[in-house]
This record gives sequence, C-alpha cells and structure tokens, in this order.
Amino acid sequence: REGTGGFELSYAWNSAHASFIAAIVAVLLAIPVAHAAIAGKAGRLMERITYFGFGVPGIVMGTALVYVGLQLPAFYQTLSLLVMAYVLRFIPLAVGSVRTTAENIDSGLVKAARVLGASPREAFIRITLPLTLRGMIAGAALVFLEAMRELPATLMLGPTGFETLATYMWRVYEAGYFGRAAVPGLLLVLLSGVGLILMLSGERKAQFTVTEDKGS
Repeated sequence: REGTGGFELSYAWNSAHASFIAAIVAVLLAIPVAHAAIAGKAGRLMERITYFGFGVPGIVMGTALVYVGLQLPAFYQTLSLLVMAYVLRFIPLAVGSVRTTAENIDSGLVKAARVLGASPREAFIRITLPLTLRGMIAGAALVFLEAMRELPATLMLGPTGFETLATYMWRVYEAGYFGRAAVPGLLLVLLSGVGLILMLSGERKAQFTVTEDKGS
C-alpha cells in the first residue's frame, strides 16, 4: 500500500534530530521559567501556563499550529514548526526537572559569591547553573524521550516526506505489515535507552560535583 515502503535509517535520524533540537530548546526556555517560579507569584503563573501544552492532546496542539502555519506559509510544514510543537507539548517536563534541582541549591552559596564580589549574572553562571545541571540533563532527556514517540503532532506538522520511527511504525501497522515495525521499534527502544543513560549519567555527574564542592 501507499506509504508503506521499506524502512530507511533516515527515519531514525529524523526522529533523533528533531527530538534533540526540541530537548535543547525546551531546557533553555525552562531555565528562566523554573527560576522565576521559585522567585515569586508571577513566575509560578508563568510555570502554570507552560503546563497548558502538556494537558492538551497532541492532535489539538497540532491543529492549532496548522492554523498558525497557514497564516505564515513560509513556516508551514517546516522542521521549526514541528520542533515548536514538541517544545510546547513537553516543556513542563523540563521546567519541573530544573525547578526541582534548583530548589535544592543552598542559597548560602549564591550569597557567598555575591559577598565575594560576583555580580548576579556571574553568580548565576558560576554557581546556580552548574548545580542545576542534573535537572537540565534530566529534563532534556525526558523531552527527548517523549518527542521521539509523539505521533499526532508529527503527522500533522512534519515537513513533506518527513518520516520518523513513530510515523513509519504507525503507517505499517495501519497497512497490516506488522513485521516491518520490528526494526524501527527496536531502534526506538535503543534511542530511548541512550536518552535514559545520558539522564542517569548526568545525575551521577552532578551529584559527584556537588559532593566534591561540599567536601572542599
């Protein structure tokens, strides 16, 4: 049937590429949101707004962004629009991970840096940011894992001819070619495992760094 040709490794690259970009963008946006949420009510309101995308079904998010794309033709069916969908859907995972880690930072470390002459920006870059590395890596891994298996938004917003592991598996299942889903299914598990390993190794690295700093 149409759309059920042989599997290509480019589908795995498409999945990993789009998901990786979404994970990085989500974490970069999550950092200020998470710290603002800790700082006050306005930040907590901003954090709650990010959860809207996570609560909305992927098909609803996809439909809304299709409308946006139709108003901006140069943006429609591009990788950028697909990445935006992933970020809007899964940024709460990154925000939650970063905030949880940031809340456990000893405020005395930042105060000590300020007393020693560091500017707020320097204290954030040299103290706060390294100590939230664990949450950043965990958040990025969670977004990556979820984006890898996102189907509705990918089907609706992906560029023409853009096939991922999730969309290919869906197409062959719909056509009844269940055997063709074996290889992409295995690759999806392996790529997800890589993301999980990175998350766990990042946690161990961050914990080691914090312990070493306290010991010194």
